Amino acid sequence: MVASFEGKVIAITGGSSGMGLSISKLPAAQGTSFSLLGVQEEALNRAISEIQAVAAPDVRVIGTKADVRERSQVEAWVKKTVMELGKVNGAVNFAGVINKTMGKPEGETEVLDHDEWDFCIGINLTGVMQCCGLRYRSLQMMAVPLLMQQAR
Repeated sequence: MVASFEGKVIAITGGSSGMGLSISKLPAAQGTSFSLLGVQEEALNRAISEIQAVAAPDVRVIGTKADVRERSQVEAWVKKTVMELGKVNGAVNFAGVINKTMGKPEGETEVLDHDEWDFCIGINLTGVMQCCGLRYRSLQMMAVPLLMQQAR
């Protein structure tokens, strides 16, 4: 049995570019609405337009500029999603970064910049934990919630 995307709502971090944007187009065409979270307003607006261009007629796509490292911003996004779209059927955590020196000789642990480390851990670990925890309250009401993670 194939699950239907029609009438579903997915909250997605990192949805304004890359894989997050790419994976949202087919479900949108099949009737899924999206709440996107990203740090770049222009990229969010562009992503909303791209998704809406291929979306089924009843699909809604909203975007929120926020930083997954900031709990209060994630809380506000989750509340906005539920208020505007009514529910959350699935959560996709695709916000993520790699350090600038990954794969280069200067990328060795002993010379890794601590601010860069904190930035990467803040987005790739703390952000995922906050997003999962805060959206879980909305997801737990669903019979079969979708939760998708991407490791960097």
